Amino acid sequence: MNSKKYTYTKAFTVQELLIGLVISAIIIGMTYTIYLQINKQLYVYQHNQEELMEFNQFRQVFSKDILLCQYFELVNSKELKVVFPKEKYVYTFKKNLVVREREENIKDTFKLTVTQLIQKEAIEDFANYQTIRLHTRLLQEEVELFESKKEAIAVQINKEFVNGN
Repeated sequence: MNSKKYTYTKAFTVQELLIGLVISAIIIGMTYTIYLQINKQLYVYQHNQEELMEFNQFRQVFSKDILLCQYFELVNSKELKVVFPKEKYVYTFKKNLVVREREENIKDTFKLTVTQLIQKEAIEDFANYQTIRLHTRLLQEEVELFESKKEAIAVQINKEFVNGN
């Protein structure tokens, strides 16, 4: 009696294995591409948020200084002096930085590019106001920051007296 015993084992064929590898390679490739796109978007979003935060911090500090000061004057196209009753601040506008220097050599630095700085003594609607316009770029757009300060009555009287003679 010669009996042949066959055993069957379940396995993948080479073709099935090859198809499985191709499908998994496509899925891994798509996942990696999606990961790269999301990572790039998050980097751009983070950069934009940092730029907005820096601008908002500068705007808040600058507006507060102009509001609380006695007067301010543009020394030259790169320097603004803000005078308070007991101290003065000097804003220096560099290529990609704005440096606010206070007493005792304390400096605040803002990563901000100021393209233009204009101070006018009087504008029609702001006859008794000192005004300053600061042009900058925010998220690849031109932005103008406008601040004004009502002149003290003593300064207005002095101007009238000086201009009257």
